[in-house]
Amino acid sequence: MVDPKSSFYERRLKPGDLVVVSIDKIQKNYRVKYGTYKVDSENLEALKVLEGPGSEGDLQSLQKFFNSGGKIKDFFPGKEKGDHKNLDGAPK
Repeated sequence: MVDPKSSFYERRLKPGDLVVVSIDKIQKNYRVKYGTYKVDSENLEALKVLEGPGSEGDLQSLQKFFNSGGKIKDFFPGKEKGDHKNLDGAPK
């Protein structure tokens, strides 16, 4: 069971909201690990991350991760929000 009181953000969600939740299994229970993110679609490759913990750049990085099917995962601070490296390690 995920604890619904794990953070202020999770308590603001309403029935019907679409979310992506990072969870960690501890024995027979689950806890929110990195956060709950409100999204606009069930299609991970097309969704937009609308709200969640972290900066705007963090949310855009997470969105790029989902939209790439998990292929883009090496993010770094840059001038543009959500800057990332190509698969070969070169900055994009």
